[in-house]
Amino acid sequence: MSTPVSLPPATDHAARPHGKRWIKAALLKFTRVFHIYFMMLGLALMTFFAVTGFMLNHDEWFEGGRPVTRTATGQFPRALLHPPLDKLAIAEKLRADFHITGMVVEFTAEPDEVHVTYKGPGRRTDAALNPGSGAVELTFESRGIIGRLTDLHKGADSGTAWKRVIDAVAIFVALGVLTGLILWWRLPKRRHWGVIAVLLGAGASLALYLLLVP
Repeated sequence: MSTPVSLPPATDHAARPHGKRWIKAALLKFTRVFHIYFMMLGLALMTFFAVTGFMLNHDEWFEGGRPVTRTATGQFPRALLHPPLDKLAIAEKLRADFHITGMVVEFTAEPDEVHVTYKGPGRRTDAALNPGSGAVELTFESRGIIGRLTDLHKGADSGTAWKRVIDAVAIFVALGVLTGLILWWRLPKRRHWGVIAVLLGAGASLALYLLLVP
């Protein structure tokens, strides 16, 4: 009776990629993970810019974006209006006393009037101060939630930090396109259909521009 021969346990070393193959496999895995999860991370912002871009393209449909104004009056400490003017103190005192939001975009001082303008997404406030009497006249302009959303899309009066958010979304979209192309290129059986689709899309876009844009 023959004695059974014991074999060493099977290993998967041969199946594991090494060297350049390992690098390619790791890059492909990273590309897939980035394309899925990082794009999901930016999904809310990309949806926001898609929707608000549509709203901007059809501004006439959204009457809520039309300006609505109201006025108010009040008093301001005259001591702050005597030269030399502390522009920051005046602007922040106005902001606190009259609940003004937005950035200061203009500050002018004349002998008979000090004028301060604040702007934010979808809103504007103008304050005119009389240095002699301390009287304040305010004009508040608002374009509602529609105006605020569309201004955020454009980055209008939204501050430097929000502009960086817009830059980040643009980079996310570009990286999403790039990683999508890499993943598509790794599917040889579908590669020729993808090339045809890309060429048709580019050609159709160019034709639409040449034929329809004045």
